[in-house]
Amino acid sequence: MRALVRRVLRDVVDLWLPPHCVVCRSPGAVVCGSCLAPLAPADRVVEPDGTDGSLALLRYDDSSRPIVGAFKFEGRRDVARVFGPPLALLLDGLRPGPVVPTVTWAPTTARRRRARGYDQAEVLARAVAESARLPVRRLLRRSGGPSQTGRTRRERLDGVEFDVFGSPPTEVIVCDDVLTTGATMAAAASALRGAGVARVTGLVLARTPRW
Repeated sequence: MRALVRRVLRDVVDLWLPPHCVVCRSPGAVVCGSCLAPLAPADRVVEPDGTDGSLALLRYDDSSRPIVGAFKFEGRRDVARVFGPPLALLLDGLRPGPVVPTVTWAPTTARRRRARGYDQAEVLARAVAESARLPVRRLLRRSGGPSQTGRTRRERLDGVEFDVFGSPPTEVIVCDDVLTTGATMAAAASALRGAGVARVTGLVLARTPRW
């Protein structure tokens, strides 16, 4: 209930107060033009195990890090409204499958969701699905392991597991905020494959240059 109240209050504030840039704090835009300019496209790296490929919009570096941080830790859900449409455009490059894919997300831990009042991956997934006009559905539940933030590569690879809700569709797009080691995306793909999903594509806001 407290999380719901916080979310409603944030919505009221967003409605009546003009946005300010999440990076430089200048008024008028969620991310101003000056802070958008240095953003670099994501590099191509090794794809996470179990996926049929992954798509990323931004390189995770000093320019994009404040944007991702505001989205994850400062309640700036409006970041998803800015980057949802360009992320949806990335999906135009996918090889058409036999069925329309369903968008889902790699959920954060229950503790972090309670603390933030929302799951940033879910917010991003819903923004992408709306822009791409694709169905969106919660398919994954985090079943074990702590948050991945601040963990080593080895700890990340060993520390996350997902369960699947019900019977998933045959083609799924999994959204997340950042691809670092690929552990979370690989775990999501493994769970979905085990539940019968034939095609899994990762879609992330930012990706580290190498891992």
